[in-house]
Amino acid sequence: MQRFHRIFANGNDAFKRFLDQNRIGHKYEESIVGNTVFLLIPESDESWPILAANIEQFDVFHTVELRFTKGDVRNASWCQLGVTSHFGYPQPEDDFGYQEITYAPGVGCRKCGIGLVQIAPFRFRKPPTTTRSQLLQLNWVFGEFFVSAEARTHIETAGITGIHYESPVLHRTDEPISGWFQMKTVETAVTKVDASRLTVETCAECSQSKLNHPQSEMLRFRSSIGHSGPDVFRTREWFGSGGSAHNAVLVSQRFVTMMLEMKWRGVHLAPVAC
Repeated sequence: MQRFHRIFANGNDAFKRFLDQNRIGHKYEESIVGNTVFLLIPESDESWPILAANIEQFDVFHTVELRFTKGDVRNASWCQLGVTSHFGYPQPEDDFGYQEITYAPGVGCRKCGIGLVQIAPFRFRKPPTTTRSQLLQLNWVFGEFFVSAEARTHIETAGITGIHYESPVLHRTDEPISGWFQMKTVETAVTKVDASRLTVETCAECSQSKLNHPQSEMLRFRSSIGHSGPDVFRTREWFGSGGSAHNAVLVSQRFVTMMLEMKWRGVHLAPVAC
């Protein structure tokens, strides 16, 4: 595991001079929107200590992300499931109309997204055309995953537990989309997330709270998840920001091993501490 720092600055000549003086590698672009500096630097870089000690004096946009090795992922008991890119938006997307069609009326908060309960298939504008990914997500719906028919076969052959399937439909025709299935998880974690170092958002509409995803640390649980339950489950806690909320989806080492052996593409796996 390694922490990377993304740093962006526009029209910041002082920061550019600092980088040049200290021979810190970066990208620099002069354009109609201004003179832009961008760098992605791991904490293992020999330049990181001096940059870390001085960055607060500059007005820059700074985010942190974790990157894991294949060994980190393969050896983890549990990983949080994610994707490397998203495919379109749930339909109808105007004014979040998909919420009225897809979720139970009067259940959950339409403002923050906490507590919504799916009662109908997700609707796509068009069928997925990618042949490079076995796993997809729609924008706005970050707790739901769609697998190819090939990937579903892998899951069922491996005897993975905790999943059932539903076909998404084309919005304009109501016809099921051939070759893709929503991977619906049916179990909720008993173990609670350790939220002591996470940012909490409370909705002004419903007074419920959700957690911002950790950026610079692993997702942590208060106690061991164990191995006696299903291979796939959701956290009881809600994550997200603004109008988006979802339960994180965790997969077992058995599920991860299956994905690696079958060489699934389009997948992002982040080990969790438990």
